[in-house]
Amino acid sequence: MPAITTQHFDLMAGRPFRVVNVVYQLPAVSVVMGASTASQAPEASRQQRKPAWFVSLTPLYNFQQIDPIHTDQEFVSNIQGARPLDTDRLSGRLQLGLEWSLTRRLSLRTSLVYQQMRQSLRYAVRSTRPDSVQVVQIDEQTVQVTPHFTERTHAESTVWQYVGLSSDLVWQLNRGGQWQHYLTAGLTAGRYLGAQHAVSGFGQVSYGFERPLTTTVRLRIEPSVQLGWQALTDQAHRLQSRPYSYGLLLGLRFR
Repeated sequence: MPAITTQHFDLMAGRPFRVVNVVYQLPAVSVVMGASTASQAPEASRQQRKPAWFVSLTPLYNFQQIDPIHTDQEFVSNIQGARPLDTDRLSGRLQLGLEWSLTRRLSLRTSLVYQQMRQSLRYAVRSTRPDSVQVVQIDEQTVQVTPHFTERTHAESTVWQYVGLSSDLVWQLNRGGQWQHYLTAGLTAGRYLGAQHAVSGFGQVSYGFERPLTTTVRLRIEPSVQLGWQALTDQAHRLQSRPYSYGLLLGLRFR
């Protein structure tokens, strides 16, 4: 609203008059700066893109697809692996890595892997040349010749140690709730320590469950299947085995 002030004396005419001074008081304008709000969106976006790191331990139950290596000198037979409930089938896999968010439901996990596997085998080996020959005369025109081979039974137990890099895609099946369900599929590439093999590895798939323990720590449980994509050769070069295993990953994810 304007404010009005007056004066009552005229210097020229000697008559009083009024001089009206009008002062306008403009309403105060409050300026809301949106810089902080605008800066919060990129900051939240950066926090979403920031990777989480995780650690996991997976007990494994191992099997092998075993094929003999026949040569001109030896023949391998009667191959027997560990019994189904034998402790030699137990091993483990340790992972430490990062998880990167790609979309709202899809993420990428990369990790360092150390894995240990046991393999116990029994088999028989005989030479392709007979150790002795038995000759029996049936009649004057018939002779029966029977070669005899000596079989030697071998038993061996091997511990394979493996190091490599793993990469898995993670697909979230649901959002929100205490338990989140997801699927993973990926590959692991690396080497067996002390072996003559070049780069070898595994393919793996799993179905996982995840739930929060605190605001920054989440628990993971993943039943998984793992298949080796290169056969292993034993020290005597008589057998090739392609490992596959069933596991139960137990891990923590930190953000």
